[in-house]
Amino acid sequence: MFWKRKNKDNQFISLESQDQRASVRVQPMPSTPIKARLQGTPVRIKDISGGGIAFYNNGFKAGDTRIADMELPEEEVGISVKTEILGVDKHGICHCRFVGLDEESTNRVHRYMLRVQIEERRQKKQNK
Repeated sequence: MFWKRKNKDNQFISLESQDQRASVRVQPMPSTPIKARLQGTPVRIKDISGGGIAFYNNGFKAGDTRIADMELPEEEVGISVKTEILGVDKHGICHCRFVGLDEESTNRVHRYMLRVQIEERRQKKQNK
């Protein structure tokens, strides 16, 4: 994965930043969405990176800290991680960062992202 180094290391996503994409993100494939819950409340993931997620708001507000439980397609073990909601944009998208995501879970996210990117390229080639 390629990381941008404009922000401080502890600040993956900042709504105040000119560059809100501190790390590469992918959108889940519609055929294989990420199953996710924040403190038991189901959410629909818009995109994911090694540093955080964005999801369609379901009653959350900026500053909320919640445990996210996610099942990534093709990964045998789910991920449970503390998330901090940095902000909610005008489109109702919550922008979150992971707090204390362990190395193995980060690797699972990166594997998932790579699979999505490979599938997207495969589909583009087929549509040419």
